[in-house]
Amino acid sequence: MKLFLTIWAGFLFSTGLLAQPTKRQIDSGRWYIEFSMPDTANRGFLSRHDSLNSITVVYKDKLPYIIFLNFPKSVPGRERMHFDLAFAGDRYFFLNKYGPVRQFSVKQIDQIKWPEHGTTDVILTSTTFDGDSVFCRGEFTLPNVKKFNADWNVGAPAKFRGDIKSLEEKIAREFRKVSDGMVIDSLLVFEGTVTTQFKLEGLSLVVGRKSAFSDLAARVLLEPKAGWYPATNSIRPVEGRSRIFVKLKPDGAVIIETPRILRTMSGS
Repeated sequence: MKLFLTIWAGFLFSTGLLAQPTKRQIDSGRWYIEFSMPDTANRGFLSRHDSLNSITVVYKDKLPYIIFLNFPKSVPGRERMHFDLAFAGDRYFFLNKYGPVRQFSVKQIDQIKWPEHGTTDVILTSTTFDGDSVFCRGEFTLPNVKKFNADWNVGAPAKFRGDIKSLEEKIAREFRKVSDGMVIDSLLVFEGTVTTQFKLEGLSLVVGRKSAFSDLAARVLLEPKAGWYPATNSIRPVEGRSRIFVKLKPDGAVIIETPRILRTMSGS
């Protein structure tokens, strides 16, 4: 299963259907451009999740890189949920809970007729789908000017305080003792809270089937004396939710991944 589906050929790129574009200068040699046009590609996705206002896809090198689910402001603490597509834990969690979404293909990105700047000199930074329209956002920069960075952050994500390879090796070693060739789910995503007291609490399995392997992985993640570093902003540690991806490879080795970047202070 794939996280994204390419928008089919009926997508409307005709400049005659564009809403009045917005253009402003960000800084010297760099401009922001936005326009909208009719599009229903993700209407089905939004109708299946009617608590959402819209979905934003951020692009890097013309490929989907980040997803933001945008909730109504009336939902306290859930105005926006973030998914880092370069982090396996977020990818699998999103696909399992929400299903695939539609996005622009590279060819369609190349065919966008950006107002005033032709087709090749504007970088597509994001698209927001509200069910009826798509809002395209891009940046135009002069040569030798710093371009859009899809890897911005608001701080450091939660992470294990010790060597995470030691956890991988312990899970693999202990599972070999009890596996006896059993077939289990090899892709797991856990979610828990990392506190400012360096503890991982409330750990739950959110993707994958409960098994001897998932029970063992959860126990090992929770037991180390080294503990876990909480997420931090530029000033202080912040308690927040965090996802942990655990994979059992066919050769019995285990891989653990934790978030790479903190883009929202809620940790998600």
